[in-house]
Order: sequence, then structure tokens, then C-alpha cells
Amino acid sequence: MSHRTARTAALLLALLAASSTASAQTAVEVFERGAARLSLDGLLREWSGFGQLRAVDDRASVTAGLPAWRGSDDASFGYALARDDDGLWIAAEVRDDVLVRSAAHPEGDDHLSVALAVTVGGRTVAYELALYPGEPGAFAGLVRLRGGARGAVAGAQLVEAALPDRMGVTLEARVPWSAVPELRAHPESLRARVAWHDVDAPRRATADTVIATGPGDGAHPDAMPLAVGAAAPPAPSALLDRFRAERGVTAPARIDRAADLAGDARPERVVVFPGYVVAMGPGVAQGAGYAFIQLPARNGDDLLDVTVRDLTGDGKSEVALRQRAGTEGGFTRELLTIYRLDEAGNFQQVFVHEVGRAMGASRLSDRVTWEPTGLRIEAGAPVGFTAATWPAATEAGVEAPLTPWSADRARVFAWSPAARGFTVARSERNPTAPAVAAAGNTPAGHPSAPAALAADLDGVLRLFRQREGVPEGAAPTHRASGDVAEDAFAEEVLVFGRTLVVVGQRFYGGRSYYSVALPLSEGDAVLDLRLADITGDGKREAVVRVRRAVTTQLQGAAVPSQREMLLAYAVTGPRRGRVFGAEVARRVGNDAVVNEVGAVGPGGVTLRSGAARGWTAATYPFRDAPPQGFFPLLLPWDAAQRQVTYRWTGAAFERAP
Repeated sequence: MSHRTARTAALLLALLAASSTASAQTAVEVFERGAARLSLDGLLREWSGFGQLRAVDDRASVTAGLPAWRGSDDASFGYALARDDDGLWIAAEVRDDVLVRSAAHPEGDDHLSVALAVTVGGRTVAYELALYPGEPGAFAGLVRLRGGARGAVAGAQLVEAALPDRMGVTLEARVPWSAVPELRAHPESLRARVAWHDVDAPRRATADTVIATGPGDGAHPDAMPLAVGAAAPPAPSALLDRFRAERGVTAPARIDRAADLAGDARPERVVVFPGYVVAMGPGVAQGAGYAFIQLPARNGDDLLDVTVRDLTGDGKSEVALRQRAGTEGGFTRELLTIYRLDEAGNFQQVFVHEVGRAMGASRLSDRVTWEPTGLRIEAGAPVGFTAATWPAATEAGVEAPLTPWSADRARVFAWSPAARGFTVARSERNPTAPAVAAAGNTPAGHPSAPAALAADLDGVLRLFRQREGVPEGAAPTHRASGDVAEDAFAEEVLVFGRTLVVVGQRFYGGRSYYSVALPLSEGDAVLDLRLADITGDGKREAVVRVRRAVTTQLQGAAVPSQREMLLAYAVTGPRRGRVFGAEVARRVGNDAVVNEVGAVGPGGVTLRSGAARGWTAATYPFRDAPPQGFFPLLLPWDAAQRQVTYRWTGAAFERAP
């Protein structure tokens, strides 16, 4: 994490998730305090209830004095803002190698500025608060107003505390609404900007460097981005009471904030309770209902972070949750899940990735940072874990955490409208992944049936078996050979149980492998494996047909069914991972709809609806949406779905016109 807030023990839970990297135009978020207990002591542990501090720590965030900026240790900060009935709360953790402060608090001292502006009757009312840290035991800090109304803010309180390594300071302040009355009355038009003004030597008239969430200040408020979550919309309290009664929720809300999730530009209200996330407002059932997510654990401590922000680039916010979940394998997992409201006003899960594990005193947490239209996951630093002691268990449909011994050290996921989910936009290979010595450089052949692997690949497969928990004598159930990556030499693609693995004498120099967990559970099966270039990039993809057992609730009864999926995985390039998914068969007893798989090649993937057995358009019982990231089963009674071709656009597969 670039903004080294992990050094401050007081942040603990908040910093299990990586701080988001600021850009030149980062919207400031203002949280509703709700039931959170905030105390002015300079220790920011209570702020973990709002998630992580938002980091402002990169070169793009330096708005003045870039030549003087020597990196995040020279000047950077993380911040959070909250509001309640009494006033505005401000928290910041500042990294600064030389703190310049004095009892007079002149303009040339180091300070944090918070610029805020609202629109009142067609005119802009702006304030700029300057927070000057004090020196504990010597002189107090000060909150000062700049601009038209200048001077110390009456009733404001400020407390500072040194960071453990003395390389910065934490600030915690409360500003009463009486000092900034318009901000309370007009939160819907709030613009905001937070900045650290770094002075490297005393008696300077202005700062050497300014690092900020974006442009603008009290004198230029129109340049500042609109704030996020400035206030909850007019309270649908009756709906919240109804939700509590219907779900038996008695605990106080942990988070209560506003965000534009769906519908028009009016915000919805997002409330987090132990065990639930609930949304209500104009974009949910026209304001007459609510949507909710039931969390896997009812213990509020297992919810590590909640982020509400636009991750798809469509102007609507998604809800990202980072939470702990236990396993039968004796370790605890951290899961990152992303939800968005669909057209019907229901939450749909559009992303899930395991980002950490803990077992006893050993732990590893991946770093998660938010991109303009997605997210980046980077392998974290392990404590106690090694490649040999890492628990290798995986869950169907959930990517395992990235580790220092993974083939990839980082992956960037971007929103794909065609896949209706987040797909891998690019991978950053891990140059220090553990290697197994190769015994030769003979190019792999192209056998048409499974045969003994070349001796130099045995060590790579031993490494794979050891990490993935595959018995030493286990043979692959499916195998194919072809050019799926790197140069023109062929690789071996194998399926061991529920894992697809790629090895090759020239792949990773013959010293490592690539594997991916197939979205299967115990009892599910791989039916077929073939290699075909369906993206047209000259490299083949692994095309896998799988069968899954799924239980569906129909008219109050649990109905077991079998579903077949056609999956395609890219092994190389910026979209490595699953690039295609479609349901191609569904069976309940003797009733079935089975699609025909037509052409699979450079032109894409062509599916035909085939014929139904037992079901008709009137008796077909399913009305469900396809799983996230999959194209739907083609139904033979739908004339528009008799034959469909899906083509690669360069970013994702889309249905051809």
C-alpha cells in the first residue's frame, strides 16, 4: 500500500483493505456518522466503521510544487469526513518527513485544508477550513477559516497525535454547523476538496508542495468535484422500520450513507447492519420497497470494509464488501464481493474474489485499489505463510488470493457489459514466482491422446500437485495440446478434478505453471476439453464443457437440476482467465433443453437452440436470469434464439447482430 497507513496500529481493521489511490479528480465522500462512536483523541480506530481512509499519495495528486515532491514519505495523507446533527467531523493521517508547526500557526506552517462549497439560491457559498496541528505538551492546534470569514472557528476542536515512527501526524477535528451553516442546509450540492500543504522549512510564505483530492479551493469552488454521500435522502424511515421488522434486525446501523445506485440522479440510501446491507429510495421499486444483501455471517466484526462508489463507469454506484468467512479447511478467508442494482431494483452479485486468508498466527491480505472502471488486486505480504504451508484449497467460482508465489503478482479487473461482470483487463506477471529446474529445451509435441509427459515437466506438475493438494499419483481426466501462450511451441492443457492447469517446455521457461479453479462443486464434472482460437489473436483458448448440479426453488419446492456450461479460458494476454461462459443445457429428470454447439473458432462461438424434451413454452418452469458473466440458455420456442453467434470485441464477447 503506497500510503503506508498500515504503520499506524490505531487503524487496524480499516486498513486491512488497501487505500484507494487518488487521482487528479477524486470525489470526496462524506459519511453519515450514524451510531459510530467518534471521540476526539487523535487515534483513528473508531473511523474503521466507515471503511478505509481514502489515500492521497501519488504523483497525479500533487497540484502544486511537483518538483519539490520526493514521494509519499515527503507529503501524503489519508482522510475521512463524517457528519452528524452537531457538525462536521474530519480525520486525517499525514505522512510528512519534516513537520513545520508553531504556536502562531501562520499561513506558512504545514496544514490540512478542507474546502467546501454549496449552492444557495443560485449563488455559491464557499468555506475553506485550515487545520494546523499543535505540538503535544507545547501548544494546541487550531482550526481556522480562510476567505471572507477569517480567523479561528468558534467551537471547533482539534486533536493531533504523532505517528509511531514520528514521520507524520494524525488529526481529528469537529467543526460545529454554526460555523458553516449553509453546508448543513444544502448537502445535495456540496463540493469538497481536501489537501495537505507541505512546507519543508520554516518561515516560507507558501507551501513547497500541495497534494490534494483535486483542483479548487475556497476561492475557486466550481473546480471542485461534487461530494459523494453528503447526506442520506429524505428518510424513508417507514421502509427501514419495515425491513427491521421483517428481518428481525434489532442492532443499530453501522453505516448509513447516500449514493446514486439506480434510476435518476436522486440518491438512494444504503444502510449496513450486522448481517445485512439494505438499499431504499427512488431507484428501488419507485421508492416503495427495499433491496438487501444478506451477508454470510451475522457477526458485525466479520464485515471488514464497505465501499460505495461507481466501479463500472455508468454513473451509478456499486456496493463493494470485504468480509471474513470461515471454511472447513481450518482457515479463515477474506472475500471481496461487488453488487449492483439491476433494472428491477434488486442487488446482483457481479464480482467475487478471495483476497486473504488467515490460519492461526499466519495471514495474508491482498491489496485492493479502485480503478476508474474497475479494481486492481495485488499480492500482499505474507506473515507466517510460505508456499509450502499455504492452504491450497479453492472454492468453485471464486478466484484464490494472489500470493508472492503466484504466477501473477497483480490483476486488474474491468467492467464488461457483455459479460455483465468484471473480467481480467490485464495481468502483471510475477517475476519471482518459485521455479522448478528444467532438464531440457525440446519443444512439446502435439499428441492426439494422453501420453507420458516429457521428463522436464514432471517437476512442474509435482509443484502443482503439492500446492493444489492433488494426490501424487492422480492422472488428468482430460488433456489437450496446442499453442495457447507465448511463442509458437505447444503447451499441455490438463484437467485434474476441478482445476485446469497449463504447462509447457517453453511456458514460463518450463519452470512453472498456470492454473485456474473451474466453477464446480463436489459431484460436478468436466465433460469435454478442446482448444480453439475463439478470440482471433492467434492463440488458442481452453474450451471446457462442465456439468453442475443445482437446486432451484420452484413454487416453494426445492427442485434438483443439472446444468451444463460452456466455458473458455485465455492463458495469455491482457484478458487471461475466463473470457466466455454460456449455459448450454438444463435437465430436470427426463425433461431437458440441450443447445447444440456449432462453430468454435476465430469467428467466435455459435450456439443453436436445439430441441426440447418434455418441456414446452407453456410448461418450462424456469424464469431465472443467467449467472453473472454467462450468456443464457437458448430456448427452442424463442424464434430470436434459434442460432446465436458470440464474437470477441477485443474486450469481451458480445452477441453478434
